[in-house]
Amino acid sequence: MDALFSEFTFLSDQALQDKNFDPSKIEDLMKLFEVEAYKAWAAAELEQEKEVEESENYMNEAEGYLDSVMESAMEEFRLFEEEMNRVSKGEYESLVNVAGVARKMGNSLEKVATFAANKYIEAAVNSATASMKSAIKAISSNAKKLTCRRPLLETTAKLIAMVVHRLARVEAQQLHLVAIGNFIVDMAFAWGHEHRFFSTHYSDDDGLVSVLLLSSPFAGSIVMVWCGSR
Repeated sequence: MDALFSEFTFLSDQALQDKNFDPSKIEDLMKLFEVEAYKAWAAAELEQEKEVEESENYMNEAEGYLDSVMESAMEEFRLFEEEMNRVSKGEYESLVNVAGVARKMGNSLEKVATFAANKYIEAAVNSATASMKSAIKAISSNAKKLTCRRPLLETTAKLIAMVVHRLARVEAQQLHLVAIGNFIVDMAFAWGHEHRFFSTHYSDDDGLVSVLLLSSPFAGSIVMVWCGSR
């Protein structure tokens, strides 16, 4: 292209100086310019197409790499999710098993505690029953030596208060007084038939148990028990 410009400059000067200059030389030179320009344009277009193709190849490679990375990330996330679900399920089942074992153990301990408490109360009642029977026998054997039934009633009231106090300590809300009622019948026979009405009252030192004992051959024997502060 530079050579053509130099030739064009030379021919232009020659045309100005030579009146017999042939204009066809310039026309031929212009055709050469046209051909050279077409070649340059074709080369530029070819280069552009090549660059476009390379750019498309780069884009395809980038898209392929991005797809590969996304698939790998999704696969890792899926594996992580499955692992977390498996671990969570295992921990949940473990907690359920532990809760079941704890519930069974609690039920067993409750049954054992209830059984032990019942046995303890039963033993306390039996002990109180034995003490009362012994006291009644002793009172009955010495009843004829007493000139007055009031000391006998006071002693009986104290014994009843002691038994009730022991039972109240075992189970504050439930007093087992059935056995005491049976003893009152025995005491009525032991004291014999009296035509007078006797009563006595006794409270323990703590003020937790108060006993009022009434005895009469007509009314039998009556025990009134109060549990609580004075």
